Amino acid sequence: MEQWRKKFISEYSINNIIGSDRESLEGLLDRFKQKNPKLMLLNPEVGICHITTDAQGNKCNLYIILVGHRFIFDYRLIPDQFESFEVSSKLCEQMPSIFPEVNADTQIEVYHATEKYEHYVKENLNKIRKTLKSANLTNREALDALTAGIDKHKEWIGQIIRERMTKHRAHIEFFEKLLSQTDKVYRQSEIYSKYKENDWGYSISSTSFHKNEKVIVGLNWGVDSSLSDRGKSHGVQKEYPLKDFSNLGVDLGSFSRTIGYFHRYFDVLPKVQTNYCFFRSENESQIRNDLSLCNKLFESLMEYLQPSMIISFSKALNNFFDKANMLKVEKDGILEIASGNKVFTVVKGFVNLSGREIKYINLPHPNYPILGTSRDKAWEFCFGKIEINAL
Repeated sequence: MEQWRKKFISEYSINNIIGSDRESLEGLLDRFKQKNPKLMLLNPEVGICHITTDAQGNKCNLYIILVGHRFIFDYRLIPDQFESFEVSSKLCEQMPSIFPEVNADTQIEVYHATEKYEHYVKENLNKIRKTLKSANLTNREALDALTAGIDKHKEWIGQIIRERMTKHRAHIEFFEKLLSQTDKVYRQSEIYSKYKENDWGYSISSTSFHKNEKVIVGLNWGVDSSLSDRGKSHGVQKEYPLKDFSNLGVDLGSFSRTIGYFHRYFDVLPKVQTNYCFFRSENESQIRNDLSLCNKLFESLMEYLQPSMIISFSKALNNFFDKANMLKVEKDGILEIASGNKVFTVVKGFVNLSGREIKYINLPHPNYPILGTSRDKAWEFCFGKIEINAL
């Protein structure tokens, strides 16, 4: 027997019900199976979930019919109710790898994005047909099966996004104001003067805004050369981003390697990722003369966000803060770490922005080629003794 079945049966079998309700519930499950023959053809497990406490913490005696199944399943066949009893779906295995791991930082609309289901169906249609015992199943029908109706699924995702936008209304207003200011400063910049035909543009943030949170800050946005190869360009950022840092998916790039470290030291991951300089460039030297020009823009953003900590993975940004007398290193806040034939430096201290000192950490970039043990040592130095709740 498959492991998921064993686990489901051990938790939700009718045999777990003790008392006078058992006989009637056993008959209920028998009738449910008889009345839903198409559902039972897919070989699910059907059980009972006994609820003894409601959402408010009050005692109750409620039973729910549970339909246990694997990811590939026709959710449309599961009724909402049966004989006045609620019926609920119970996914009994991990979602496919195209879906991110679920944790406290996962955004529902990102996890269940329609595009993920569309991609999965496109790549696995024959497998879905075989599992659902439907040789002529179309892409659309497969999508409807896996989502209980793709149109309804899209509306559900859309509603979540609309609610998030409402919640972020004040952030969006500030974002649009800062965009306008950035555009004016950008047109005064050296990189615009020299490279405007490339349309590299600028971006303010890759993530949503959150106040009083840890913020990941780099030097500036890079240029994706593959866009130029395809005759495309970056242009300027126009829309407020609705994803938090850990929900960026493939857009995280090498920063996906930091997620495990953040989970190791913090209950809640950093949500905001931005850069000191909002202008894009192919290399750091192209924006060197524009860094001071960007200071007011960056300070405006930090003043709005009021971050509890700035975490940098940029040696160039650290050097800039130091030379601009913005960096105050705390006592014993510098550690040199050897890694093979390399020696790199980790920094703890404070950055002064608009007269406010903000806790500051500088770590090696995730792409920097060092030993895993050396990287572990760097993170432990920075975060090992920090009180999580204080941040």
